[in-house]
Amino acid sequence: MERDLTTGSVFKTVIYFSLPYLLSYFLQTLYGMADLFVVGQFGGVSSTTAVSMVSIVICVGVLIWMNKHTEKYMERT
Repeated sequence: MERDLTTGSVFKTVIYFSLPYLLSYFLQTLYGMADLFVVGQFGGVSSTTAVSMVSIVICVGVLIWMNKHTEKYMERT
């Protein structure tokens, strides 16, 4: 399915593009909450802090990775 991004509403196009990211962010948040719940039950304060910090680092790393590969794709076209 091809979609012409040069015509139509800009708002609808941005929403259409952002839906996969929003869904993945929501799922990542649920995963992080479940992870923190389990670690909080069995670990101490330092374990909970470590898990919360690593989830932030992973999220930023995924965003950097996505940006890098998007730039590579755009250079080819």
